Amino acid sequence: MQQERSHQTHIAFRSTYNLYYESIRTNSNKPSFASDSDAYKLSPSYMAECFEITKVIDHCKEKTYGVRDEYRVSGHAARIILDNIDDKAREYLRSDPVLWIPSKIWFELIRRRVREIQRTQISIVKKNPPNLGILTGLLNHMLRSTTSTPITYDFHVRESLALLEYRNILETAGMFFLQDFDIASDTCLEEVQQVDDVNVLALMGANAKAKRDRAVGRMGASESTESELEDYPLGRTPTWNQLRAAISSTPAMIMRPWSWSSRFLNTELSVGRLVVMFTRHVWLMLTPEVFKGIRPYPNSLQEAMKCWTITSIDDTLAAVAFEACNAGLHDNTGVTPGHKAQWSVLWDGDGYIAEFHRLMQSRDEDQQALLKQCLCEVFSDLHCLPASGARVWTQKNDAIVFITNPAFYRIDCIGRGGESRRRAPRARRMMKLTKGKHIFAADLMDLQPFDIDGNLRRKTERQKRREIRKKMTMAKKNMRVPPPPHPRKPRPFPMGIVEIRGETEEIEGDEEMEEEEEIYID
Repeated sequence: MQQERSHQTHIAFRSTYNLYYESIRTNSNKPSFASDSDAYKLSPSYMAECFEITKVIDHCKEKTYGVRDEYRVSGHAARIILDNIDDKAREYLRSDPVLWIPSKIWFELIRRRVREIQRTQISIVKKNPPNLGILTGLLNHMLRSTTSTPITYDFHVRESLALLEYRNILETAGMFFLQDFDIASDTCLEEVQQVDDVNVLALMGANAKAKRDRAVGRMGASESTESELEDYPLGRTPTWNQLRAAISSTPAMIMRPWSWSSRFLNTELSVGRLVVMFTRHVWLMLTPEVFKGIRPYPNSLQEAMKCWTITSIDDTLAAVAFEACNAGLHDNTGVTPGHKAQWSVLWDGDGYIAEFHRLMQSRDEDQQALLKQCLCEVFSDLHCLPASGARVWTQKNDAIVFITNPAFYRIDCIGRGGESRRRAPRARRMMKLTKGKHIFAADLMDLQPFDIDGNLRRKTERQKRREIRKKMTMAKKNMRVPPPPHPRKPRPFPMGIVEIRGETEEIEGDEEMEEEEEIYID
């Protein structure tokens, strides 16, 4: 309630709320929920808290809860209200101020809100946008608001709510929604801060900065990829077959749009007149049946050049076929027009070719070179021209064929066919730069065998074994050590009567005496 209205009504505070809060109320009457850092990491405590809320809400569906309307007023106002409190209460109830909703409908709505906010949090953590901390604080505040009215302590959450006009929406609609939240976009919500700052990262805990940096790097890489696709739809080095197919089907995708260049403003009038004549004469050859628009009749160099754009040609002719040209890409295989058939008319009389030769005869060598140079500049800036050979106009499947200008192709050069099938090189595993802790300590002791007092350092048993192993040759290290012999199992002593007879035989010479024992078992 605003302060001015509070002074007029003597009401300091008014609160209207549902008593289902009693079902999740703690003993200290302080709402508790998992922290933003737990939600940022999707820790087990955050998942358990969400599960516990939904479990409590499910139990509330079979119960009935009322509402409460609290007033905090001044002492003078309280005395006036208490004098006729019964009449005021009855009058208030007769106005039907309570909207009764079945418990199943209301608590199912709250359960779905909790569940959907949790799912959204899981989705953005998997997506990892660069403002994950900002979005986590906002969603966690909305999750807490399903069961209580939390106090917002973090500055970034207050700032996000202010940017989203949280207060105004609550006063008008009574409930807050993120209608512009788009999980498919890079930052999900354009109205809030787009990248987590150091203060937000500090609240989100360890590894938050590394996570943010990965998201920013991925976002920059995606932007560069999108820019690359826009500038080179087929890649920088498409094959000739790919280029031909793209020009034939969608020439506007592979060709940059034509635009008037200011360098032609100072072009010689005779050059402009020749280009205008060329355009009028060539278009004049076509019959009216092939047009679906107006036959081009330019009056200036700019209008004449615009007549040869793919957009203008497609709007003018009923059926058009565009073909790729490899001039300047591989080799020049163009056909030089002859003096036969359709061309002969243009070589005689008022044809533009005859006019060109008359201008060339009336000029010296320097002026002739300048005229040719200007014409080359103009024709090299045309979007496309008819696919002329022995005839000025050619057809293919009832469509008039045009050759496009390679200078407008969105490629760098023609690539080989096998390059598109090559696999991208696999990223090599990073080489380990530092030694292990124990190995480094042993090497450090070998480097400095004496301490600061000049005494020889005592080596551990592990270091001694390591020194011995370092001195061993590779053959010795790899030598197979036989397994230890297995102990033989003792034989059981025979049961019964045993007789031992000893017989001694004398052997002549230097032979030794042998004793034989014969064992007989009865």
